[in-house]
Amino acid sequence: MRDDRDRQSGSVRPGSLADAEAIATLAAEALPGAWSQASFRAHLERSSSRLWCAHRGPEMVGFLLAESAAAQLEIHALAVVPEARRGGWGTQLVRAALRFAWDADLDRVHLEVRADNEAAQELYHDHGFVVAGVRPRYYRDGNDALLLTLDLADPRPSGLRPTIASKKASAKEWLS
Repeated sequence: MRDDRDRQSGSVRPGSLADAEAIATLAAEALPGAWSQASFRAHLERSSSRLWCAHRGPEMVGFLLAESAAAQLEIHALAVVPEARRGGWGTQLVRAALRFAWDADLDRVHLEVRADNEAAQELYHDHGFVVAGVRPRYYRDGNDALLLTLDLADPRPSGLRPTIASKKASAKEWLS
């Protein structure tokens, strides 16, 4: 697995409703046709919503928006501005979400990713996600969505969990 922490200078922190405008602006650049500011705001008003923001100095360079329910975490959006991609920000955002999932004792993490987004697929694969299904022609442009899942109680080793559920503490330590 790649470790890009040396290539970035900044931090990932939990976000809040106050970040709705900034993430909508960032999403418009990084995910054209994505959610509106009103959609982000409505999502963030739910108590089950989770947001992590990546900052390089005062500038927000990425975010991950998710929702927890029924012992699962659903990642709804992950975006990094184009000039900051391949700088480790996606890795740090995914790790923040996975730390939350472990700390909350969740069983599984789900997400959808564009079938043509090989960089995102690599990021998720590096963290142990596997393809669980396909949604044909899911996106407006007709592209398929791959349904990915990470079973946090799966006893098989992965790059993220060297020895798995019985050693969640070791995995959480690795994420630090």
